[in-house]
Amino acid sequence: MKKLKKSPQSGDEVAYLTALVKLMIKEDIKLGRYGAGAAAAGATSDRTLARQLPVISEEFTSSLSTGLKVKEREEAEALWQIEDDDYLVELSEKYVGEIFYDEDDEATFKVVDVQYDERGETSYYEATCVEVTRGGGGWEIPEGALVDPDSDVIKDADLVGYALVNLTDPENIINYDDVDKMITAHQEREAELAITAEEECVAGEGAGGADRRKRSRPK
Repeated sequence: MKKLKKSPQSGDEVAYLTALVKLMIKEDIKLGRYGAGAAAAGATSDRTLARQLPVISEEFTSSLSTGLKVKEREEAEALWQIEDDDYLVELSEKYVGEIFYDEDDEATFKVVDVQYDERGETSYYEATCVEVTRGGGGWEIPEGALVDPDSDVIKDADLVGYALVNLTDPENIINYDDVDKMITAHQEREAELAITAEEECVAGEGAGGADRRKRSRPK
């Protein structure tokens, strides 16, 4: 198995943890931790708990240890039962992929995720964004903002958060409309640019047609 140092060399924890998890999965597969035997051990579940503390002999394992292992599996299965936050899903569907221009930073950003975060005693949902530039395919994430040229993982240092909802007081949830206004302004600006470009194109075709007609007239 490929060795991995205990700490990230580049300082990028996301890239380090991603590589670590991939190596763990490869090792589990090599040791058959996802095989029929492992699945049979957890017959009460449709999921396999790959990593469990080993025992020297099942036959001579105390009932207390066996009970603790059962409890461990039950707790793991409870954690597997993930429930979506309906409000977070709604916000993600609304904002992820949207583009906006921040006049204060004089930069254009793309929303890549909506996340829950806390700062001190304040809890909130934020639009996690990355600065983008206009390219041949539209608005694109600069290669320098990616962990690797062949990856779509964005460096943590290049991510910027814009508050969407203040959740600190459940009785008084506050929605911020700054991002909505910037998205709308960007869409209007893009529409105006498209109209201007189309008008210039039509004007250019008209001038070209008149010029062709002049050259085709008999002297």
